[in-house]
Amino acid sequence: PPATYGGIGGTTKDKARYSFSVPTSWKEEAVSKIEKGTNGTDARLVGGSARKKEKVYVVSLANEGGIGGFKLDKEQTLSSLSGSDATFQDALAGGEIEVDEVEVDGQPYLDYKIKGTDNFLIRVTTRQGRLFGLFVNANSKGLKDDADVLSNIINSFRTYDL
Repeated sequence: PPATYGGIGGTTKDKARYSFSVPTSWKEEAVSKIEKGTNGTDARLVGGSARKKEKVYVVSLANEGGIGGFKLDKEQTLSSLSGSDATFQDALAGGEIEVDEVEVDGQPYLDYKIKGTDNFLIRVTTRQGRLFGLFVNANSKGLKDDADVLSNIINSFRTYDL
């Protein structure tokens, strides 16, 4: 996924801070400079049918003046990411939240599932002082019909050292 504004440029594999896989039919949406600067949105793609309303996006937040960077904490991490999307804020306020700790290639991640009016699958980690979150958002029909696809997107998320 690109890490630039408006779909211009992009990133080479050797400079990537993260990666994930989506079906080839999914379309990239440009992320504005304002979105990137205010809520950390770094990449966004949409897929599925209009009835399913599926999207995936990455949030990347730098540690603002703290020492040692972000820490993975099951409750605080969601709070740190809550500014990323109004729909996500609503889901947090009224949804049923499950969280699991997983490790992939020695890197710890927190996997969240939020069920409600809007549903989210989220994988979060920290790397080199940054907080990275991959969000998959789908309505109930999309979550049910495309469970394997959405799960594969989340499970493909990796972060890298520069």
